[in-house]
Amino acid sequence: MKCYLPLNVILKQLMQNLKLCQELYKGTTQFQLEKHTQKQYQLTFCLS
Repeated sequence: MKCYLPLNVILKQLMQNLKLCQELYKGTTQFQLEKHTQKQYQLTFCLS
């Protein structure tokens, strides 16, 4: 299942699922995450 969500929704999901995502996004800055999500970045693994 692919998830395409608005930036604010994805960032909210990232915060809610921080423990699941922190390993995958280890060392990634907030700016880089926002840059990815603005391009409709797929975060399916964070939206389980």
